[in-house]
Amino acid sequence: MISFLSFFITSSFALETRYSLVPPFEFTNISEIGNWTLRGSAANLKKYLRLTSTIDGDFGSVCQRVPTLFKDWQFETEVKANNNRHRGGEGFWFYFTDEVCPDMLLQFTGFAIWINTTKTSPDGLSPIYFVHNENQVIDFDKYTPLAYIKIRNSTNPVRIRITKKGETIRLEKSENIGEYSEAFHLTQKGLLKYGYFTLASITGSTSGFDNNDLYAIRTFALGPYDQKEFDYDISTKNRKIIEDAVDIRRSMKEERRSKMVNMNKYNEDATKHQNKLTGKEKYDLKDAFNLIREAELRGMKTVTIDELKSFINSYIETTIAKAMKKIDMAFEKFDETKLDMNELWGYLRSQLLDLGMETKQSLKKLEAECLTAAKTMKLENLNQETLQKSVDQATGTASDSTVSKVLMYIMAVEVVAYVIFFVYKRQKTHGFIKVD
Repeated sequence: MISFLSFFITSSFALETRYSLVPPFEFTNISEIGNWTLRGSAANLKKYLRLTSTIDGDFGSVCQRVPTLFKDWQFETEVKANNNRHRGGEGFWFYFTDEVCPDMLLQFTGFAIWINTTKTSPDGLSPIYFVHNENQVIDFDKYTPLAYIKIRNSTNPVRIRITKKGETIRLEKSENIGEYSEAFHLTQKGLLKYGYFTLASITGSTSGFDNNDLYAIRTFALGPYDQKEFDYDISTKNRKIIEDAVDIRRSMKEERRSKMVNMNKYNEDATKHQNKLTGKEKYDLKDAFNLIREAELRGMKTVTIDELKSFINSYIETTIAKAMKKIDMAFEKFDETKLDMNELWGYLRSQLLDLGMETKQSLKKLEAECLTAAKTMKLENLNQETLQKSVDQATGTASDSTVSKVLMYIMAVEVVAYVIFFVYKRQKTHGFIKVD
């Protein structure tokens, strides 16, 4: 009944394209796909987005730069977490916040849903948490899971539906294609009416991490647009907030400029005289040295050797270390694949050699039988009618001959070898999924 109602609701409203993210994924700007921004380690692999790789301490997200203009909505996403290990790490985070692309996962205004793959049970069930927050630092250890979902190491992406209707939140899961079941349903007062969508993923320590992939986001408005459209490009404005941190940089720049008294004075004079050399004020060469000295002091305070060293140690070396880990993992996987292919080829080669030897022996035996039969034949006493009957009888029993049996054996071995190779490649490529 729930699945039918969900299907009816979804099919009754059109897909909101500017709030959705569906393949094929094509960049429209640097780290942008439409109104969505890719952050952190999120990588575009055309058919899906890899939010995090199998390395520790990785973070990636996609966030919407345009707030919702409707109160009620349904957010459907397809995700996958694979690593072929017993333990994953951290998992997926869904946010609906007042802030655009919140920088802190644990401090925001709105609500969040967290699928914790770190605590995946031996049965493969990962807990789901819900948090309603008012710009406070939250501690998930104080919360209890509302439901569980089987999401790690699945063959196909898992579909998750989050529906907001008034003050109610419903989460539905589909571990099998076309079948949805309710995970939890709750009522929360003071839910944010309009906000931004964000889907993030993070990996844990060295003992737990996954390839956390995003395959699609589909958003449906379950009510009318009751919020006025912006009379300016909100997406461009939020892009500046995300990428450049405009307010912080502006305050820092004003603070630096306030310390350049001489430069500000001469800039005001130049502006007053429209940058012409016809003013009444006269300046000496020593004034230029004051400007040079002031600029030198500003440069020394802006970037020092110690600050540059600290930046290299904390950011660049960490990034290089992560890149080297990814390269090493790629080499390891290549070597494993090469060994597996060599082992498979060795097995097939031995089978073909055995088959060739058996075929050769069978043909020699057949040749000997034919020669023996030919020697016993007496052509002068041969009756044509009897010969014709023998030929007809041999033709009728040809399917039972040794040659036919050998050919059948060859065909059977080829079919078995092909099936083994097909199953092996399907398992190694996770369902023939191409990863660039």
